[in-house]
Amino acid sequence: MYDFTEKQGNPVDFMLKALALSDECGNVRTLVAQINRNHATIISTATQDQLETYRVLLSRAEAASEAERIYGSGSQLKLSHPHIRQLIMSGLLDLRQTMGSTVPALNLAS
Repeated sequence: MYDFTEKQGNPVDFMLKALALSDECGNVRTLVAQINRNHATIISTATQDQLETYRVLLSRAEAASEAERIYGSGSQLKLSHPHIRQLIMSGLLDLRQTMGSTVPALNLAS
């Protein structure tokens, strides 16, 4: 298996950067999916500083997920964010599908 740590650095740092980008642009669906997929790895391998950062992002994800349950799926997307605009223009993010879907739930049991 390829060891990406030589090129990407610490895997937890990489995961936290991805989480932070999803949080920054209001992409709750991706944020929750990333947390659900990487929670066990982050909890078991992160440094104390990384865990502190993760706890903040996790708290923000919980709040954003709750807001989407109240206001609807996709309601937290920052449509003017360059990353979201790029995802829409490339076809990787379909707003109609996002707005009509079920709000994802955090599932930290692993």
